[in-house]
Amino acid sequence: MIRNFDELHEAVKAGTPTRIAIVGGDNDDCVEFAHMANNEKLATCIFVGDEAAIEKAFAAHGRPEGADIHNCPADEVEASAEAVRLCKEGKAHFILKGKIKTNTLLKAVLQVIHDEVKNGDRRLSHITVLENPRMNKLLILTDAGMNVAPGINEKIQIMQNAIKVAHSLGIEKPKVIFAAGMEDTGQDFPAIVDAREIVKRHKAGEWQDAIIDGPFGVDVGLEPDAAKEKKIETPIAGDADIIMVPTLEAGNISIKMVLYYQKSIMLGVVVGGAAPILLVSRAHPPRAKLMSAALAKIIVGD
Repeated sequence: MIRNFDELHEAVKAGTPTRIAIVGGDNDDCVEFAHMANNEKLATCIFVGDEAAIEKAFAAHGRPEGADIHNCPADEVEASAEAVRLCKEGKAHFILKGKIKTNTLLKAVLQVIHDEVKNGDRRLSHITVLENPRMNKLLILTDAGMNVAPGINEKIQIMQNAIKVAHSLGIEKPKVIFAAGMEDTGQDFPAIVDAREIVKRHKAGEWQDAIIDGPFGVDVGLEPDAAKEKKIETPIAGDADIIMVPTLEAGNISIKMVLYYQKSIMLGVVVGGAAPILLVSRAHPPRAKLMSAALAKIIVGD
């Protein structure tokens, strides 16, 4: 079981370097990332975009070892589709968003799995991973970057995506808390109604690869004393591995408060598509991208 970012880093350094398709990589940050990933023996990169612009960035900062260019001049849609194609053909393992619009890249990924999404079999969702030093382990929060106000079926798919990521981190039976603004005393708020139904189904036998409970205030999953004080008996008390937030806004606000209060970093990956997509705020330091790549490598396997 991987418990912190240093352990994650060590786990992936031992494996074979992966290939990352960088879409819109003609900028300082992407070239710097490629140098870091190569120096750490984590990955080599394929730069997908305008060849002349990418070569100019290489001239300014040095060409990363093993880097290739796939030329898609001045067309974000074509570049995004090319990156997805490289992943489908096994020439790249996951994607890093460079200087392009996020929705353009996501549309290209969704197009590949259009039928599965239409049938409700798959869903893209954003995974945030934080360090939880109090419990000496990693904490997954979802979804704070993709699904704005998911309904119950969407929440189930988001949860299943997160459980798979937890398994890849070596968490055999992750503990999942459905977070809400308060505990369930019969309210009809969507966060409570949906969580109530999902937990009921879990206790009836579904999703036995995890331990699922809620709806609770998030403190119940993070602090054992909070559960005791509230007289709540739950196997996830103070020991949550996955926090399911009710809306994107709730998750996004929570994460940013944690990051800027503690001066920590988050890892961000979109899963559920043709390949993982590294999706980290531009305000985060380069190490956040590097460790997000390490997470994506763990998810796809060597």
